[in-house]
Amino acid sequence: MIKAVVAHLPSKFDEGPPDVEKILWCLEELHDYLAATDNAKHPASWFLPNNLLPGLVGSRHPVNEYVAAARDGMKVVRELRNQIAAKVYDFYSAIPQRESTSDNWLELFKFLTNQSYWPDIVTTNYDLVIEQASDFAGQPINYGQGRGVVRVLDTEVWKRSLADQDYMPGSAGLLTKLHGSVNWLREHKNIIFGGTEFKGNHSYHGVIYPGFKGVPKDEPFSLVHSYFESAIQRADIVIFIGFAFRDEYITTCLERNIGNKLIQLIDPGDVRIPTGLQKNVRHVQLGFGKDAITELGRASSSTPE
Repeated sequence: MIKAVVAHLPSKFDEGPPDVEKILWCLEELHDYLAATDNAKHPASWFLPNNLLPGLVGSRHPVNEYVAAARDGMKVVRELRNQIAAKVYDFYSAIPQRESTSDNWLELFKFLTNQSYWPDIVTTNYDLVIEQASDFAGQPINYGQGRGVVRVLDTEVWKRSLADQDYMPGSAGLLTKLHGSVNWLREHKNIIFGGTEFKGNHSYHGVIYPGFKGVPKDEPFSLVHSYFESAIQRADIVIFIGFAFRDEYITTCLERNIGNKLIQLIDPGDVRIPTGLQKNVRHVQLGFGKDAITELGRASSSTPE
């Protein structure tokens, strides 16, 4: 199944590496398509399972066999999605060493300090790299880490920030994880900070998995996405690192809040920039490292507010 999906990725995404987000995106769309035959509100379920469609349209081809194959397909797709999503914890749980952050995140923190910018970092990544890098930089960032024996994600940080535009929770900045984190666990209707191993059931984890599309409805994801929109509006400089604009909802948030601000995009590859943002994006076509940070420094004086 995976090989068949990968073979067709260029027809959907043009050329580029077959990353996990693309694969999960396609599996999700395939599952939704196949599931139409079992959805009582979808017209496909009215005419296919009972084989009514051929008689209605004058066809000799039975469709109930397709329904049986679709149900088998849904089971396989669900299992694949769950297996891939579980690997998130294997791939993203490693804690970085100082050396691996010295030429990128530490340089960025230094740049932000020298320019007197308060770091308001928003990420869709699940890993713990930014938290660790900020400690290496001597600027331990606020990421909603509550206090106490059991540390609960302190959502009041984002609620207060939304209510008071002048509120800055911590001098070292704020880290907002739009899609959750490998160490977010669900417990008693809260998100608590725990270990990074997969617990065997996705319901235990506070993560939106790769390939997600749409408007987040569950908390704390709805809250932090609202904060993201607010952060765009008040930002002095907007820097994106390795972002391909494939998340339709994030793109929508940008389009309705960015105004005339410039987005400095650090990404070494070719990025398809949405039409509504093309006038806002300056593409720094370099990897995330010293050269890219230096380029930001050159451009910062001309970056519009």
